[in-house]
Amino acid sequence: MRRYYIMDADAPGSSIVLIYSLACEGPEDGWMLGRRFRGRVTEPVEAVIKDDFDEGVLLPFYTTPQIMTRELCETIRDAGVDNLDVYDAIVSREDGTIVSRDYVAFNVLGVVRRPKSSGTSFDPSNPERIADTRIETLDYAQDGPGELLMFRLCECLGSVVVHQKVKEAIEARGIPNIVFLDALDYLNSNEEGTIDAAEAGREPAGEDPAGDVRRAFRAASPEELDQYLPVIDRLVEVADAKQRDALIGEFVYNAQNTLLKEGAYPKAKAILERYVALIPKIGQAETVISGAKTGQKTSLQERFAGDALALWSLSRDDSVWPLAMKLMPKEITNPSLAFNLACSSALRKDKPKMLEAIRLALDLGKRPEQFLTDSDFEAYRKDTDFLAVLKEYRDEKG
Repeated sequence: MRRYYIMDADAPGSSIVLIYSLACEGPEDGWMLGRRFRGRVTEPVEAVIKDDFDEGVLLPFYTTPQIMTRELCETIRDAGVDNLDVYDAIVSREDGTIVSRDYVAFNVLGVVRRPKSSGTSFDPSNPERIADTRIETLDYAQDGPGELLMFRLCECLGSVVVHQKVKEAIEARGIPNIVFLDALDYLNSNEEGTIDAAEAGREPAGEDPAGDVRRAFRAASPEELDQYLPVIDRLVEVADAKQRDALIGEFVYNAQNTLLKEGAYPKAKAILERYVALIPKIGQAETVISGAKTGQKTSLQERFAGDALALWSLSRDDSVWPLAMKLMPKEITNPSLAFNLACSSALRKDKPKMLEAIRLALDLGKRPEQFLTDSDFEAYRKDTDFLAVLKEYRDEKG
């Protein structure tokens, strides 16, 4: 009897609101470790929506960040789940505007290794089975009082597994956008006991390649590059450019942008490298995004290029610069990208490229004062060519 499911959420055909990962206050804590926090959790936990990804469906359940609606949490608990620590949460924009107070942050207590097909035995070193739970074998056909109704997979901590009882309770409540993937197919995909995230949830070839790759992304974690990078390679399977760009935005751009902001520069670089290597096969992502605050329209390609420049500036890893140049569009239309290119070129002491980028940034709406006050141009404050470009712009504008 197939009774375990990977729980996720989706909104096919619609854009999804994307949210940053949740912060942890304790150095040894993590929202996907499957154990109770040792440090203090400040409430309400703030889940911050990414600027320019704030339009679309705000899902009732996110595996990352770990938030769900109060209605979903109540339904899960009513179904008998008792290994869930929850905290009051708010969903807000980057400017602090609160979008919703109807969410909780959740920490699933219990990590389970890939279960075998018959008999249930628990790790005797943790008889309470509250945190760091290990199940050596699990009998899928047997109900029992000790049976876990919700847990994480040791081989892929980003996945949340629920019992059929929980699935049926959620479906009976009519909560929208929740999806369930058959966990037995997922778990039995590798006889050696490890899970290949790139294969997780795979449908027969040709049935739904975009959905297939989306499920593989959601089964993997950007923190585990050996799982995540092979899924990026699978973007070649998605022939529809619109569907492919949606996957690139949600899972490639979002992943590297989050890693960049968290200071995980080597991992952000690894994702950019993998994506850039794929561009000759799939082309640049051309989806246009409207800025949440400014309304400025920016292509996904320009977003990637801007992040690559930021990664070079923050890490000063010279191997990142060629990636940024490969991501740079032939025609820059976003003033922030032009400004960042000018800043980076100044730091690299590439004066001709800096002056060219300054002219473009001014034409796109940047003000001369921004170049005079930014510390990246410190070495050029008295440079006659630098000052002449700014003066020329002021004279033209009167």
